[in-house]
Amino acid sequence: DSANYFWVPFGITIMMIIIMLTDGYDLFLMGHVGNHLVVDWGVSRADLGPINMAGLLGMAVGSVGLGWLGDRIGRKRSYFTCLVFLFIGSVLCYYAAKNGTKETAEAALWQMTIWRFVTGLGMGGVTPLATTLVAEGASDRVGSVIVALVISSVPVGGSLAGWAIQHVEWQQMFLIGGLVPLGLFFLFGYVLPESPKYMA
Repeated sequence: DSANYFWVPFGITIMMIIIMLTDGYDLFLMGHVGNHLVVDWGVSRADLGPINMAGLLGMAVGSVGLGWLGDRIGRKRSYFTCLVFLFIGSVLCYYAAKNGTKETAEAALWQMTIWRFVTGLGMGGVTPLATTLVAEGASDRVGSVIVALVISSVPVGGSLAGWAIQHVEWQQMFLIGGLVPLGLFFLFGYVLPESPKYMA
């Protein structure tokens, strides 16, 4: 609690901000691709309801379940489990979206509902674990400010999704939402330290 903020806590903060940007991207993704999906598959906005509901349900389960898991196996391991869920769910959503047509829309929507739930598990777990890692890695003097900064990265990630949809096909939005967490899994897997309070 009396340690300086630079450099290890600062490094943790930067990593958490980057991952929370990814979380925000995935969180707001359906809002950006929904209109394109409706037009290409000839479905109604109401047909997207189960997909959105599955994502929210996954977030509810993930926030509780992965937060609990973090107390058992460590914040870092549980956190990277979230990235695995984000990768699997988003990439499989991409394949469902890519293979979907007006003729196969019903089956594709059902597949996306399942994989959006998986994505939601990761999205739900990221936020509480990120705040825990930052709060337990920084001193009491700056902890609350840093946590607020990290959380504010979520809507910024959503705006990145709005920018991306203007430059790529809507199906590829899911691929980006899956491959970026996979890259962060390998990039930060070796450098992100475990929470010192958990280790103690």
